[in-house]
Amino acid sequence: MRTFLIARTKNNELLYGHSIVWELSGLDYVIDTWRKCQLGEISIYFKDLQDGAEVNAALKEGIFNLAPELDICISLDLPESETFFIEKSYDEENFNPLSGLCSFATVYFRELSADSGDLADVPRRYKEAFERIKDDFHIDILAKPHLLGSFTVFRPTRIEEEFKGFQSDTAAGYRIRLLDYFQLYEGAKVCLTAVAGHDTHTTELTLDDDLHVIDCGFVPDRHVTTIELNGQIIYRSSFSLVKHINFTAHVVEEKQVRIGDKVIVQKRSSEDRFDV
Repeated sequence: MRTFLIARTKNNELLYGHSIVWELSGLDYVIDTWRKCQLGEISIYFKDLQDGAEVNAALKEGIFNLAPELDICISLDLPESETFFIEKSYDEENFNPLSGLCSFATVYFRELSADSGDLADVPRRYKEAFERIKDDFHIDILAKPHLLGSFTVFRPTRIEEEFKGFQSDTAAGYRIRLLDYFQLYEGAKVCLTAVAGHDTHTTELTLDDDLHVIDCGFVPDRHVTTIELNGQIIYRSSFSLVKHINFTAHVVEEKQVRIGDKVIVQKRSSEDRFDV
């Protein structure tokens, strides 16, 4: 489990943390000891844990012990929890450290009292550190301050989608491939929905790694892919396609004409439209 913690350096209070349940491929590297990066009053810790036992124990006991590498205990006081599914969509508002994948997320948190001004003041107080964290670790606390005071376990669905529309003299539609790299979702049911204007086309199939050519009679404006396994949605993507771009170019031409001792400047403008 790839685990990441942000804490106050002075008192080791957790500000944000997450663990990602991750099947390793041959291209993955492993950080098998706790590493620390200090940004003034903020410290960052990260490590790849072998399984979820250490995370579960920390959440249960309220302490994340970073021994033996570091003599540090990060305090956790997160009695509340909520589990939800994160789609792969431009409309998805929940934070996902793996934006290219759908994910289940269980967030552990504590309810803040009405007079709890300390945590609310954290983004302003540690602004420079959070800007650095955004640049280096792609976690934007300043844009999503509600993440403060939480720890989330992400369980991503390891399916990747390849999609491309096509149109010829005899057919129109799209090509799609859904890659189950680790063969974790055998027997999953796939529903493909293509939309263009008032036209809708739905295709159902069983998950495999094949390239599927869907001749639906039009190139979609919008497409939704939904995958279910044992009656539960494990993957859902929704996106729109850019078919063409129109732009207008305003061109100004200038020419100088000399008549005797005088120079006359002639200008001509034209406007052209282009479709890409």
